[in-house]
Amino acid sequence: MTRSRSVLLAALLLMCAAPALAGCGARTATTSEAGALAGAGTAPGAGWERLPDPPLAPRTHAVMTEVAGDLLIVGGWEFLCPPGADCATPAARLTDGAILDPGSGTWRPIAAAPYGLLAGETNAVTVGTTMYALAECTDGDRCRQSRLVAYDTVADAWDDLGPVPAPGYRALLAVGERLALVSGSDERGVRPDRVFDPATGTWTDLPADPLPPSFDRQWVALDDRTLALTATPLTAVEDGGDDTVHAAVLTLLGDAGGPGDPAEAVWRRVDDVPGDGGYGFTATSAGGLRNGRMNPGPGWLLDPVAGTWRTLPDPGIGGRSDLLGVLEATTSTWDVPNSIGWTTADARVLAYDVATDSYLEVTAPPERREVYDEASAGLGQSLVVYGGQRWDRSSDGELVGEVWRWTPPSP
Repeated sequence: MTRSRSVLLAALLLMCAAPALAGCGARTATTSEAGALAGAGTAPGAGWERLPDPPLAPRTHAVMTEVAGDLLIVGGWEFLCPPGADCATPAARLTDGAILDPGSGTWRPIAAAPYGLLAGETNAVTVGTTMYALAECTDGDRCRQSRLVAYDTVADAWDDLGPVPAPGYRALLAVGERLALVSGSDERGVRPDRVFDPATGTWTDLPADPLPPSFDRQWVALDDRTLALTATPLTAVEDGGDDTVHAAVLTLLGDAGGPGDPAEAVWRRVDDVPGDGGYGFTATSAGGLRNGRMNPGPGWLLDPVAGTWRTLPDPGIGGRSDLLGVLEATTSTWDVPNSIGWTTADARVLAYDVATDSYLEVTAPPERREVYDEASAGLGQSLVVYGGQRWDRSSDGELVGEVWRWTPPSP
């Protein structure tokens, strides 16, 4: 099996880790700037600190997420491939992992996962002190049908919850205490989206959404009863086809005050995403944020009740830029495509602050300009990156085992 660098970059767009620490670094836009980020860029390296190395061998494509205030790293593989090359990928995914207590700065190893885990083949989600992920491979071979696995951080124990109901699924969402297994594309046929209840071990099909057959089906869970979906019709690939990004909101009905019943869910079409629709959909406390990738603007916020979109404020900066993060009061969500070093070398990287409706600039990390295939995740309001590979110091390449954290400045 071979995989080109471009395919790897595309696959890693799936990573989107969900999940405060004080520090100094990026400049905050003032209220008078009406959400803009003005002035010169912040000095490279500001706001970044190197954390202790985990008790793991260096690797690429690890699965990393925040769990109950700690940082969990598991899986990945020892895969070296020069930029732009087409390389045979290793069959074996790693199963070992470790957890960082950010308060003490100490790591502890965890029990080995029952199957290898790889970012790009799964996204990790957390419910309380448990992480859930899809294991795509068993015994080193690529599986036709993924298996759902859970790791209990308190008990240091894994649970194999069995295969998902059908092949082809790669995306999980945490919906309150339950999980949603959703289809990312209808290109190989329309498949039902499902909800899994860990308490009962049962799957429930969601009703079919009201959108036409689509690709780039991007979902967010806005609360334990509300999901939002944006998608591009399959006809967009046709000459003169419809490339409008459509949107819909799903509400789980049921007893008042309860978590909602997937079997009683109701869909509602809402306004189409404005402009060219952008790419990337993130849940925020203000609604679903569709990322405009700064082409021409930063994006739009969906009000799930009104069914309308609000344009995000213009950051007011020239040159190339990209929106990669969303900051809440105590948490953050990040969508770093493959390498924060590469991205900050090519563009100014911004994070949207929901409370102030303004932006922070994420500076270039020290010593990581040439590192790629790294893992990234939120830890409180911080961005954490781990691992990767580099070829600027050795003709043979080297795997990287460092962990770096960027923390926004104190208010």
